[in-house]
Amino acid sequence: MTAAINAPSSDEHGGSKGYGSKGPNGDLDFYPNGGETQPRCSRKELNMDPESDSDVLSMRVCNHNSAVVYFLQSVNATDCHFLATECDSYDDFQNGLCSPQSSIVSEMGLQAKMIPELPPKSKFYLRTSANPPYCLQDGYEPS
Repeated sequence: MTAAINAPSSDEHGGSKGYGSKGPNGDLDFYPNGGETQPRCSRKELNMDPESDSDVLSMRVCNHNSAVVYFLQSVNATDCHFLATECDSYDDFQNGLCSPQSSIVSEMGLQAKMIPELPPKSKFYLRTSANPPYCLQDGYEPS
């Protein structure tokens, strides 16, 4: 089984700028925060000047490297699990069309398991926090 954590880099406006792949690549594909800008990579979290555009590359690298950070956190964490919900798109996920009660939920990272009834390249979405251990385990339901 191949499980992919998709966190391609993007600029702060959501445009992909050449790091990583936006498309599904594994048997299960996980998209933390929609696979775009990660909360741990905001200007505030990286202590960047909010008026400067000179640190955009650092933000892109941070977003892209978040896949590795989240995976390592899944290996090291004992009480924090990256629970993701299967959904067709991040917009559907954010709009509550794929609630944990009505959709398949899988753990992202080292604990990801093959789900026989799902076709390859099934998409899973979850939210993360800006700070370690990053997982929210909140079964996200929009308000």
